[in-house]
Amino acid sequence: GGGEQAGQREVASALDDRGAGDGVRVLHVGDYYTDHRGSDWLRSQGFADTQIGRHAGLIDTAQLMAIAPDAVRADRLAAPVDGSGVDGDPRRASAAIGNTVLDFRIDAAVRQIRAAR
Repeated sequence: GGGEQAGQREVASALDDRGAGDGVRVLHVGDYYTDHRGSDWLRSQGFADTQIGRHAGLIDTAQLMAIAPDAVRADRLAAPVDGSGVDGDPRRASAAIGNTVLDFRIDAAVRQIRAAR
């Protein structure tokens, strides 16, 4: 996730250095996490930052609904409770929202990968 970016960047750099002689490239594709078009779009749809969240809220739940709907326990979607680890409000998440956010994030990642060639 977003909180592990520094470590992922360091590992990718070390592996990239190690594989350089063999023509192997290892990239840290951080733009997937740092592209904010999905959050901006959600705000334009009337969602507040407190709903969007940063972990297990609207965005994370919607993305999971889009790629693995059976993994979402709909009966457990509720307003966040202190200490639950949820930052945001997953109750209005949908696969449609997840697909839109994923489109933005995947586009950002592909652009970063193509720029690294």
